[in-house]
Amino acid sequence: MKIFKLVVIIYLILWNYTGYCQNGNNIVAEFNNARKQVDSNLSSHFPEIILSKAIGISVKPALESEYNEGLGLSYAIALKKENLTILIDSLNKLRLPVFRLNSKKTFQIDRPYGEGTSNQKNCNPLPNYSRWAHSFFPDEKLPKDMRFYIIDAKAGEYLSKNLLTKGGGLPKEWKNGYSRGIAISEKTNTVIYWLVVW
Repeated sequence: MKIFKLVVIIYLILWNYTGYCQNGNNIVAEFNNARKQVDSNLSSHFPEIILSKAIGISVKPALESEYNEGLGLSYAIALKKENLTILIDSLNKLRLPVFRLNSKKTFQIDRPYGEGTSNQKNCNPLPNYSRWAHSFFPDEKLPKDMRFYIIDAKAGEYLSKNLLTKGGGLPKEWKNGYSRGIAISEKTNTVIYWLVVW
């Protein structure tokens, strides 16, 4: 029920932000196709309407390949200050785990082969947010005030068997699984929705 309320609030904020949808862009179609690789509940925190005029959309579908890194979806938008405040208040009411950049209690899950994560015990998986710097920010640097609200992260198999990663280099308890959430920078009024499944 709490997640449903959050989805409604996000939808209302985005409707106020845009007023209409432009979904003719190829990246929007790619995004929506990649979303179909997993249960729709895993991407339910994303806005219902994905706009091509967003700050950026990142799509990395899971592939049947030796080098498969799993599914990665990110959607970055800019919100007006008052709408950003409403979103942050809603997230805080849910009492979600919140982490800052480079927190020692997190690890980036979709690095090639989980590079640099094997010693991370009892930590929370996040997407490889270093990629966002190049995709979503003109100066190619992540805002230092960025916070990561983890809506949900669970170990297990959430992709078809042929699309699961080998989990190389990852902590054993996170060989496969997913992480989804929302990252926010108040300094830049940026909101990034993410889902990674490996």
